[in-house]
Amino acid sequence: MPGRGDRVAWWLILAAALVLRLGVLDREGLWVDEVFSLAVATGHSIEQDPRVSRPELGDFVEPGPAVPPSGLRRYLRHDSPPAGPFRVVRATFISDTSPPLYYVLLWAWTLALGTSDAALRLFSVAWSLATLPLLRALGREVIGDRAALVACAFFAAVPVGVEAGIEGRMYALTIFLGTLLAWTSVALARRGWRPGLAILWTATAAAGMLTHYFFVFVWAACAAWLLLSPGRLDRRAVPALSALAALLAAPWYLRMPEILGHWRVAKGWLDGLPSPRRFVVAPINLAASLFSLPDPWRASLVNRTALAVLVELALLLAAFLLLRRAGRAGWSARALPVLWLAAACCGPLVFDLVCRSQTDTISRYAWPALPAAALLAGMAGARLAARPRRMAMVGLLLLLAWVPAYYRLALPVLRHGDSFRETGALDGPVVASWVPQLRHRRVPEDTLALTAGERRAALVEVHEINAPAPEEAWLRRNASLTAAQRLYDARLFLFDLDSSRLARGLKYSPAPPAGTTAAAFAAPASCSPDSSAPARRCPPPGNPSARRGAPAAARRTG
Repeated sequence: MPGRGDRVAWWLILAAALVLRLGVLDREGLWVDEVFSLAVATGHSIEQDPRVSRPELGDFVEPGPAVPPSGLRRYLRHDSPPAGPFRVVRATFISDTSPPLYYVLLWAWTLALGTSDAALRLFSVAWSLATLPLLRALGREVIGDRAALVACAFFAAVPVGVEAGIEGRMYALTIFLGTLLAWTSVALARRGWRPGLAILWTATAAAGMLTHYFFVFVWAACAAWLLLSPGRLDRRAVPALSALAALLAAPWYLRMPEILGHWRVAKGWLDGLPSPRRFVVAPINLAASLFSLPDPWRASLVNRTALAVLVELALLLAAFLLLRRAGRAGWSARALPVLWLAAACCGPLVFDLVCRSQTDTISRYAWPALPAAALLAGMAGARLAARPRRMAMVGLLLLLAWVPAYYRLALPVLRHGDSFRETGALDGPVVASWVPQLRHRRVPEDTLALTAGERRAALVEVHEINAPAPEEAWLRRNASLTAAQRLYDARLFLFDLDSSRLARGLKYSPAPPAGTTAAAFAAPASCSPDSSAPARRCPPPGNPSARRGAPAAARRTG
């Protein structure tokens, strides 16, 4: 039984986790992937092939002229009457590459709590907080009571855990399901066959695979550990339960070739086989990201291949010795976090080899192993517990190493937020989307039409994929740039428009190259580039890939 001190520590950890997540919940507006979550969860497809678009089913069709922010913001709200879950699955099928379970659950959540930014992120906060009791229960089975508390403290406070716990994507749910699957695996090994546990293991594995494709690496680690250390469970039950889980996920996975083959606005943004060097540094970089190590430390490994090789060899040797020791001891539960972390950090490279992609560059894809990193941190903390001074020193150094990450989480990033909010409140046609992959827009014809009669314009490039932006070049030549700012995954440019220069621009502005990636918005005179008041939010314009309206804007869709 835990003592009073442990109970107090547990409630303090829960409170800290809640405060940290709520404290940065509204630090900025939604980024493009979070906007995509809201669109799909409300039954709207916004990246599909225009040949399969059905406006009557909520699919995005790019309007010709500028429209009010509300005309595009409707893609992020429930229709009246609301779409059903089957339309959410359809939107996922034609517009996304991820499985649909997260979107269906988010659909139900937003029906109850609305589609505000806070409602979207609170869905992830709920799953993140629900992971903590599971992690403590798993930690008790794997590393002991005190070490489990250290693991929970790490999970509650590590910056990447806070980020995953508020982001309006499926990662918090994936982390919860991975922790539940690991706990169920240990429970089956300790208690033997129990129908309830067997059903829970199968359902959790299937739910995880229907939430994110890379959950398969978590499932593979748990299944492999159960095969190596079945305990009281009949080893033959593991492939049987795995086959049943695969059968439950099969209706979606059997259509994966068709799903991955669909044309999308952002199709191909991760294409290309990784370089041989990436196969050395990627697993280290992904593992280091789970501990929120400072970027300069990680960059020194990524940029120095020889050093990365030495570190990787040392880690492989340590993992080999640990797993060898675990094998001699009957593959104890302490081997599970090692297998879990290794599978999640090396799995993307396997996927890249098969699909000729570069998913190893996206640290989010390793987030399902965050509980495994927490358990390993708990093991290390338990070893230091006998030396409180040393443990306090290590904890202090870790917190200092996390300061840059905390700073990025809490820092307001938009200086021109007042202009964005001002535009979001306007009723007039002030926002126009420009998705060049759809090939509906041309330079200079559409740039002239969209800026006609306006004094100022803003160009917002969102989610760029290194393609030319001819409308940006046109505005730079034919208008006066008054302000520019980087907003994480977006760039904001404010222009003063000169009607005489715009008219002359018709004679020498080139047509856009095929396949460019950009978007543009016309702006009213109310757009003020002089606004420098800090804002807690940085929503891009009110368009299918943005939450709030902007006085003028252009966005790049990738």
